[in-house]
Amino acid sequence: MLFSGSDLKGFRVDATDGEAGSVRDLYLDDIAWAVRYVVIEGGTRLSGRKFLACTAVLTLPDLETKRLSLRLSSARLANSPDVEATPSLSRNCEAELAGYFGGPRYWEVCTGGQPRLRSAEDVSGYLVRATDGETGSVSDFLIGSNWNVEYLIVKLRPLLPGGRVVVESRWISGLNAAARQICISLPKHVIQGGPEYAGELLEDQASLVRRYYAAWRAAA
Repeated sequence: MLFSGSDLKGFRVDATDGEAGSVRDLYLDDIAWAVRYVVIEGGTRLSGRKFLACTAVLTLPDLETKRLSLRLSSARLANSPDVEATPSLSRNCEAELAGYFGGPRYWEVCTGGQPRLRSAEDVSGYLVRATDGETGSVSDFLIGSNWNVEYLIVKLRPLLPGGRVVVESRWISGLNAAARQICISLPKHVIQGGPEYAGELLEDQASLVRRYYAAWRAAA
C-alpha cells in the first residue's frame, strides 16, 4: 500500500467513540524518513485544538472514504500532552508523547545522526539538488504501510521534458533547511530520466521504479 502525503491532508480522523477531527500535516523524521506524528486539528468536540498523534495509535488511511482511525477515544486524545504542534519539539516533549501514546523513542535508536522533525507540508516545495546541480523541486511523498517515506515525487524544472518523476527515498543524502533544499545522491540525468508519476504508483509500477535505480547503480 502506498499513499501520498498531500492526499492525507483533510482526511477525517475517527476516535473509537466518534469523529475527532481532520489531518492538518505530517511530521517526518529527516534521517529515517518516516512519519512520526500526524497533526490532527480537533473538531468542535475538541475545541479546535491541534494534537500530535504518534503513528503507533493510528490505523492506515482508507483512501476510498478519506478517513483514518485512532486506536483510542476522543477523551484520551483530548488529555494527551499539551505540546505546541510544531516540528520544533524538544526531545522532552517527544518523550512525553511517546510515554503517553506508547510510541517508539525513535531518536534513541537512530544510527545516522540525530533526526529532526520536518513538516511534510513545508518540505514539499524544497529544491532538489542532485550531485551536479539543481533539477527540480519536491512535489510530494509516497508513504508505505509502515509509515515510512518510500518515494519522493520530484517536479522537474519547467524547461525540462516530463512533469513529475519518482525517486526512491534511499537516495536522499541530506536536507538544508536554510536553503530549502533536499540533496539526492544521483546525477541530474538519472533523476530527469526517472519513471514518470501519473498520480498513483501501483505495485507493478513500483517494481519498475526499483529496477530503474538498481540498473543505474549496477552500471555506475
